[in-house]
Amino acid sequence: HNFDIGFEYAHDDENLLRVGVFHKKIDAPIVEIYQESAGVTVFDNGETAEISGIELEWQHDLGGPWSITGNYTYIDATLNYFVTRSGIDDRELLSTRFPYQPEHILNLNLGYDHEDSGWSANLIYNLTGGYPILLRNSISGGDIVQNEQHSLDFVLRKKWEEDWGDFTMSFGVENLLESERIL
Repeated sequence: HNFDIGFEYAHDDENLLRVGVFHKKIDAPIVEIYQESAGVTVFDNGETAEISGIELEWQHDLGGPWSITGNYTYIDATLNYFVTRSGIDDRELLSTRFPYQPEHILNLNLGYDHEDSGWSANLIYNLTGGYPILLRNSISGGDIVQNEQHSLDFVLRKKWEEDWGDFTMSFGVENLLESERIL
């Protein structure tokens, strides 16, 4: 049971809007589980998973070489898998967020692209919501989670087009906000 459908509307050469929805149902998905008692991770099959969401994307020409683009994704990702309750044969079905699937993703880009000179620059902001990385194996345990992340990056490029070849030189600075990646 999977589908992905999208619509695109271009008002003119300067504005674009895209909307997409998706849904995926997975039987017996493979997930990574942390076994606290042994201090190891193992791969196991969950029972079922469903991942659904909506994607929005827009582009707007600000005039001249300047533009702004952005996209936002909302993800509803549920995994059902069995965890240990008190003994080896005492298991309970647990419903949790599917690993590596944040609820929200947001990207914004302020761009400069001067085709005649070959110079371009992008200031890029990204927000990625928190999500589980490793799942617990018991009802009393806890998932290992990647916390929400913010980043601001800058990329500068110079492109040369010559009769004997094309070249591009890039310079980038990542994480201008000095955000820490915290688990």
